[in-house]
Amino acid sequence: MNLALVTGAPPAPAEAGLGDLRTEVMAKAQSLGLSLIRTDQREGYTALTFTHSETGTIPGRPPRTLIVREFLDSGGRSFAVAWKGSLHPDLSLLLGELSGHIPPVNRSPVRHRLFFQDGRLVISVVGTSLFQSGAAWDKTRLPPGFSPARIRIAP
Repeated sequence: MNLALVTGAPPAPAEAGLGDLRTEVMAKAQSLGLSLIRTDQREGYTALTFTHSETGTIPGRPPRTLIVREFLDSGGRSFAVAWKGSLHPDLSLLLGELSGHIPPVNRSPVRHRLFFQDGRLVISVVGTSLFQSGAAWDKTRLPPGFSPARIRIAP
Protein backbone atom coordinates (compact mmCIF):
# COMPACT_ATOMS: atom_id res chain seq x y z
CA MET A 1 0.00 0.00 0.00
CA ASN A 2 1.30 3.46 -0.86
CA LEU A 3 0.70 5.67 2.16
CA ALA A 4 1.40 9.18 0.94
CA LEU A 5 0.94 10.56 4.45
CA VAL A 6 4.23 8.97 5.44
CA THR A 7 7.42 10.83 4.66
CA GLY A 8 9.46 9.22 1.95
CA ALA A 9 6.50 8.50 -0.30
CA PRO A 10 6.01 10.72 -3.32
CA PRO A 11 4.46 14.01 -2.22
CA ALA A 12 0.79 14.40 -2.97
CA PRO A 13 -0.84 17.72 -3.68
CA ALA A 14 -1.63 19.66 -0.53
CA GLU A 15 -5.37 19.02 -0.78
CA ALA A 16 -5.94 18.23 2.84
CA GLY A 17 -4.98 20.18 5.86
CA LEU A 18 -6.02 22.62 8.50
CA GLY A 19 -9.23 24.36 7.52
CA ASP A 20 -10.77 21.30 5.84
CA LEU A 21 -14.35 20.29 6.55
CA ARG A 22 -15.02 17.00 8.33
CA THR A 23 -16.06 15.27 5.10
CA GLU A 24 -12.73 16.25 3.51
CA VAL A 25 -10.78 15.07 6.57
CA MET A 26 -12.61 11.72 6.51
CA ALA A 27 -12.16 11.23 2.75
CA LYS A 28 -8.44 12.00 2.88
CA ALA A 29 -7.93 9.72 5.89
CA GLN A 30 -9.67 6.86 4.09
CA SER A 31 -7.64 7.38 0.91
CA LEU A 32 -4.44 7.25 3.00
CA GLY A 33 -5.37 4.01 4.75
CA LEU A 34 -6.05 5.66 8.11
CA SER A 35 -8.82 4.10 10.19
CA LEU A 36 -11.03 6.13 12.51
CA ILE A 37 -10.74 4.58 15.96
CA ARG A 38 -12.26 7.25 18.19
CA THR A 39 -14.48 10.31 18.12
CA ASP A 40 -14.51 12.61 21.14
CA GLN A 41 -17.22 15.26 21.29
CA ARG A 42 -16.15 18.05 23.62
CA GLU A 43 -17.60 21.44 24.41
CA GLY A 44 -16.91 23.59 21.34
CA TYR A 45 -14.93 20.99 19.36
CA THR A 46 -14.68 17.39 18.17
CA ALA A 47 -11.50 15.29 18.04
CA LEU A 48 -11.18 12.45 15.52
CA THR A 49 -8.43 9.90 16.15
CA PHE A 50 -7.09 7.82 13.26
CA THR A 51 -4.48 5.08 13.16
CA HIS A 52 -2.42 3.22 10.60
CA SER A 53 0.13 0.46 11.01
CA GLU A 54 2.45 -1.34 8.65
CA THR A 55 4.07 -4.68 9.28
CA GLY A 56 7.82 -4.33 9.43
CA THR A 57 10.05 -6.05 6.90
CA ILE A 58 12.49 -7.20 9.60
CA PRO A 59 11.28 -10.31 11.45
CA GLY A 60 10.71 -9.78 15.14
CA ARG A 61 10.29 -6.01 14.88
CA PRO A 62 6.95 -4.53 15.90
CA PRO A 63 4.73 -2.92 13.27
CA ARG A 64 5.36 0.72 12.43
CA THR A 65 2.44 2.90 13.48
CA LEU A 66 1.00 6.36 13.12
CA ILE A 67 -1.77 7.94 15.19
CA VAL A 68 -3.28 11.21 13.94
CA ARG A 69 -5.80 13.30 15.85
CA GLU A 70 -7.72 15.99 13.98
CA PHE A 71 -9.50 18.73 15.90
CA LEU A 72 -12.67 20.20 14.37
CA ASP A 73 -14.52 23.31 15.48
CA SER A 74 -18.30 23.37 16.04
CA GLY A 75 -18.75 24.09 12.32
CA GLY A 76 -16.88 20.89 11.44
CA ARG A 77 -13.71 22.60 10.16
CA SER A 78 -10.22 21.37 11.10
CA PHE A 79 -8.19 23.82 13.19
CA ALA A 80 -5.48 21.60 14.71
CA VAL A 81 -3.77 18.25 14.34
CA ALA A 82 -1.54 16.09 16.54
CA TRP A 83 0.38 12.94 15.64
CA LYS A 84 2.78 10.38 17.01
CA GLY A 85 4.35 7.19 15.83
CA SER A 86 7.16 5.43 14.07
CA LEU A 87 5.67 6.38 10.68
CA HIS A 88 6.34 10.06 10.06
CA PRO A 89 3.55 12.14 8.53
CA ASP A 90 3.92 14.35 5.49
CA LEU A 91 3.38 17.83 6.93
CA SER A 92 2.15 19.16 3.59
CA LEU A 93 -0.83 16.80 3.91
CA LEU A 94 -1.50 17.48 7.57
CA LEU A 95 -1.19 21.24 7.27
CA GLY A 96 -2.32 21.85 3.69
CA GLU A 97 -1.54 25.36 2.46
CA LEU A 98 -0.13 26.29 5.87
CA SER A 99 2.85 23.96 5.30
CA GLY A 100 4.15 26.70 3.01
CA HIS A 101 4.61 28.89 6.11
CA ILE A 102 7.41 26.65 7.41
CA PRO A 103 10.80 27.95 6.24
CA PRO A 104 12.54 25.48 3.86
CA VAL A 105 15.40 24.89 6.32
CA ASN A 106 12.88 23.33 8.75
CA ARG A 107 11.18 20.95 6.29
CA SER A 108 13.53 18.00 6.77
CA PRO A 109 11.51 14.77 7.21
CA VAL A 110 14.05 13.46 9.73
CA ARG A 111 14.13 16.24 12.28
CA HIS A 112 14.88 15.98 15.95
CA ARG A 113 13.16 19.16 17.10
CA LEU A 114 11.18 21.81 15.33
CA PHE A 115 9.28 24.70 16.83
CA PHE A 116 7.92 27.34 14.51
CA GLN A 117 5.23 29.99 14.70
CA ASP A 118 4.14 32.94 12.67
CA GLY A 119 0.99 35.03 12.61
CA ARG A 120 -1.14 32.00 11.75
CA LEU A 121 0.66 28.66 12.19
CA VAL A 122 2.20 27.08 15.29
CA ILE A 123 3.99 23.75 14.95
CA SER A 124 6.01 21.73 17.41
CA VAL A 125 7.71 18.43 16.49
CA VAL A 126 10.06 16.27 18.54
CA GLY A 127 11.52 12.91 17.69
CA THR A 128 14.07 10.90 15.80
CA SER A 129 14.11 8.88 12.63
CA LEU A 130 12.48 6.05 14.65
CA PHE A 131 9.65 7.92 16.43
CA GLN A 132 8.10 11.35 16.19
CA SER A 133 5.33 13.31 17.84
CA GLY A 134 4.01 16.71 17.02
CA ALA A 135 1.17 19.17 17.01
CA ALA A 136 0.17 22.06 14.79
CA TRP A 137 -2.64 24.54 14.80
CA ASP A 138 -4.00 27.54 12.99
CA LYS A 139 -4.10 30.34 15.58
CA THR A 140 -6.82 32.15 13.62
CA ARG A 141 -9.20 29.16 13.86
CA LEU A 142 -8.96 28.17 17.53
CA PRO A 143 -12.44 28.05 19.10
CA PRO A 144 -13.11 30.59 21.87
CA GLY A 145 -11.69 29.37 25.18
CA PHE A 146 -9.81 26.46 23.57
CA SER A 147 -6.34 25.87 25.05
CA PRO A 148 -3.59 24.69 22.67
CA ALA A 149 -2.48 22.36 25.51
CA ARG A 150 -5.37 20.09 24.42
CA ILE A 151 -3.75 19.48 21.02
CA ARG A 152 -2.22 16.10 21.69
CA ILE A 153 -2.97 12.42 21.16
CA ALA A 154 -4.00 11.66 24.75
CA PRO A 155 -7.65 12.52 25.55
